[in-house]
Amino acid sequence: MSYKISGGNKTERHIAERCLCWCVEKFPLKGVNIYLRFAPITSAHGWATKTDRYNYEVTISTQYAFLSLMTETIIHELVHIKQWKTGEWVGDGEDEADEKAREISNLLWKANLI
Repeated sequence: MSYKISGGNKTERHIAERCLCWCVEKFPLKGVNIYLRFAPITSAHGWATKTDRYNYEVTISTQYAFLSLMTETIIHELVHIKQWKTGEWVGDGEDEADEKAREISNLLWKANLI
């Protein structure tokens, strides 16, 4: 897997990189390219789009109250990429993405991996 991060400040980019590195290690994302960008959006916390079988784009809002919320949003979108890559999810996949985002975010913060 390869990734590129654009926009955001140094702290935001560091957190995004830590989240990406953790997910690369734990999720089946072989052969996937992720372009993650930070933008001053207010319509959502973030979203992911699949441009083709191997390329994905993630947009994360820079308008959040807590770094933990931003962390959860990044992981939430990476869970969706895992779902698309594996073809495995229940319903619209939101419940799993929410649950995993909280779980992994808490793990990363508590283990001082961020």
